[in-house]
Amino acid sequence: MNNIYDNMPSNKENAARSGKRRVQLGPLDGENSEDYKIRRMKNNEAVRKSRDKSKRKTEETLQKVNSLKMENCKLEEKIRVYKKQLSDLKSIFLSHAGSAEIGQKIDFDALLQDSDSETEVHLAN
Repeated sequence: MNNIYDNMPSNKENAARSGKRRVQLGPLDGENSEDYKIRRMKNNEAVRKSRDKSKRKTEETLQKVNSLKMENCKLEEKIRVYKKQLSDLKSIFLSHAGSAEIGQKIDFDALLQDSDSETEVHLAN
């Protein structure tokens, strides 16, 4: 049986070349046994699956980061618009409050209540 592993150097040969000491993974009767080859194929498949899963997870995380960045930009724009609206409303309010005659007392609670009731009426329609 011609196998892709037949022409590859063994772990012992690789260890001798690299100068590192390795634990023998093969069975006692040699690394060319069918059991060893099956274990190596299964291990290689498991490694491939693990790397694919890790790659998918990384891609999903990057996609989520990009999505959150876009959402963050949109929310920052909303904040900018709301701050501008608040500033405009404050200036309108202060211009009206400043135009009141001196000595005339402004009932802020009544102003706020009128504003709330008008909002409720608009929401009901």
